[in-house]
Amino acid sequence: MKAIDWINHLNMSCHPEGGYYKEIFRSEKLVDNDKSAMTSIYYLLENEDKSAFHRLTSPEVWYYHAGYPLMLHVIHPDGRLVTHLMTADFSGEQQVAIEPGCWFAAELPSHFGYALVSCAVAPGFTFDDFELGTFNRLSKLYPDHEDLLKRLCQ
Repeated sequence: MKAIDWINHLNMSCHPEGGYYKEIFRSEKLVDNDKSAMTSIYYLLENEDKSAFHRLTSPEVWYYHAGYPLMLHVIHPDGRLVTHLMTADFSGEQQVAIEPGCWFAAELPSHFGYALVSCAVAPGFTFDDFELGTFNRLSKLYPDHEDLLKRLCQ
C-alpha cells in the first residue's frame, strides 16, 4: 500500500504539527477535571513530513503498524536524548512510551515513503495539554541537541 491509500482508507486529515491523523477513540469515561480517560489516533508521516518537537502533560504510547522505519526522538527533562527506531520487524521497536514533560519529535530517516502508527494518550489528549517547542526556547535548554532541534522544530 501507499501513503495515499492509508490516508483515504482511514479518512485522515492534516495534523497541525505535520503528517496526517484520524482520531479513532475518545473514551466516554471522564477523569481529572472532566477529561476523557483515554484517546487514540492513527498518525501517518510521509516523505519529509515531521512531527515537530512538542510535549504533553499526559503519557503517550506510539504503536508502529506499517511502512518505512520511523525515528522517534525523545529529550528527557534532564537533557538526555533517546532516539527510538520504530519498525515492523525485529530491527526496531514496535511500541514506545513517552512520559509527560518529555519533548519529542518524529521523522522518517529515509525522508522517503511513509510510516503509519497509532498514538494513545491517557488521560485523553486535548490541545490544552499540548505544547509545541520552538527552536529558540529548546536550543537554550538543550544546546547539545541544536542540530536536531533546528531540523525538527517548527
